Amino acid sequence: MDTTVTSLSQARCSLTTLAYEKLEELIVTLKLKPGSTHNENNLQQLIGIGRTPVREALQRLSREGLVEILPRKGIKITEVEYEGGFLRVELARTLLTLMARTGAVRATSEQKQAFSDIAIAYDKVAQTPDLGFLWVKTAGFATFILRNTPTSQSLLASGQN
Repeated sequence: MDTTVTSLSQARCSLTTLAYEKLEELIVTLKLKPGSTHNENNLQQLIGIGRTPVREALQRLSREGLVEILPRKGIKITEVEYEGGFLRVELARTLLTLMARTGAVRATSEQKQAFSDIAIAYDKVAQTPDLGFLWVKTAGFATFILRNTPTSQSLLASGQN
């Protein structure tokens, strides 16, 4: 029974992460237009994931400033201000560099292989630029870093308090 509860909990977390990644990609690639308003049901149908994971993903996107939750009205895709957007990109780049450096020093053989695979994927993107493919690979790299470096795990744990 305990194993079932754990696996159900892990499945919910995985669906929440998947919902977050799909919604974030739709926002960043401008498939969900800045300033547009949507309801949860439409977003659930759009990405094919149920209510609870989508709701949790939207809460995270709201904390990150990508959406604004309008009670009884829906979800508004935030209009990105260039200055604020560039500052976020600069901060993200700095943090990812720090986490990558730390991860490279402490990585296991399997993690080093995963880093190598990501580098090869980035080389392919550089040869044939495709924003959608680049976004997927960047999100994959960030997810890998967040899951595999002690520094990022500490940052994530402190941010959840």
